Amino acid sequence: NGEIARISSLDRALGLAIETVERRTHEAHQEFARRLETLAADALRDVTGGRYSEIRVDPATLVVRARVPENGAIVELDALSAGTRDQVYLLIRIAMARMFAEGLELPPLLLDDPFAYWDETRIERCLPIIADNAFDAQTILFTCSPDLAAAAERVGAARIDLTAAVPA
Repeated sequence: NGEIARISSLDRALGLAIETVERRTHEAHQEFARRLETLAADALRDVTGGRYSEIRVDPATLVVRARVPENGAIVELDALSAGTRDQVYLLIRIAMARMFAEGLELPPLLLDDPFAYWDETRIERCLPIIADNAFDAQTILFTCSPDLAAAAERVGAARIDLTAAVPA
């Protein structure tokens, strides 16, 4: 009888511990998703000229969706243009790096032609956000586009042209 009572007590304690851990995990995921939505949506509003200003991050899966202004629906990013989708993903990565590094030095941001599907307006709107990030963290932008390199240089980037360093 004493052994059964001890095992029952242990079973209740383990059940409570599991419930507490699951609840705290859910709360942490909810808070993470809300914070990520806020950080990325503020930048997205600027980058899209106000067209997109609301994203949703599923706390369980981290799947990102955006509100479409035409009908107000929240849609998967695959339903958006390649340029808009790339904008959202870039801003999510920047926001996540900032969140993970809070209280610490920000990790370097390496971007390899992240604007491949972007038009000139999108690039001009996003470069200030990249430049702002560069004030806090080392940011390196690789591109084969002379126009993009020139635009980055106009917002304060130091330009290193690797093709000039390679003998013909």
